[in-house]
Amino acid sequence: MDGKYPFPDWLKNRVTVVEENILQLDTPSGLILVKPGQWIVKDNSDNLRVLEREDFHQGYDGLTD
Repeated sequence: MDGKYPFPDWLKNRVTVVEENILQLDTPSGLILVKPGQWIVKDNSDNLRVLEREDFHQGYDGLTD
């Protein structure tokens, strides 16, 4: 949103910045607003989900080199 974290290729055509720090995500279920602190994840079926910070950290591990 601020250019510091560019959108990955799989997200570029599905997201629009609608307000400062607010994204609009286009999903098969309709448009979803994504606010700061929420995470957009793509599952193995290429479905996008929006997770709250706590849910993201409970379900995903960080990567290490």
